[in-house]
Amino acid sequence: MYMSKQVPKRKRKFKIRHLIIMAVIIYIVSTFVSQQLKINEIKRQQLEVKGKIEAAILEKKELEEEIERLNSDEYIEELARKELGLIKPGDIIYKAVSSPQGTDSEKE
Repeated sequence: MYMSKQVPKRKRKFKIRHLIIMAVIIYIVSTFVSQQLKINEIKRQQLEVKGKIEAAILEKKELEEEIERLNSDEYIEELARKELGLIKPGDIIYKAVSSPQGTDSEKE
């Protein structure tokens, strides 16, 4: 009677072997998935950094062009006229006069 209740060694080894194989497969799959997630995050960061680098290169180019313009007398003169209101000797200044407040359309 006692022998009939015992699971044969062969079936027990078979179950243990299946459990070990399943554990290994689960470990491999979970490792693969986590690595793929890390790779995707790194690729996203890489694209972000590339965008920042391109923006920095563009800004550098614009700044170099601005430096080149600032080294020219014509550009400095233009800035002085626009921003500081400076004039050359002999220039005539015209100022716009605003219209008086009592126009014809208001009288009617």
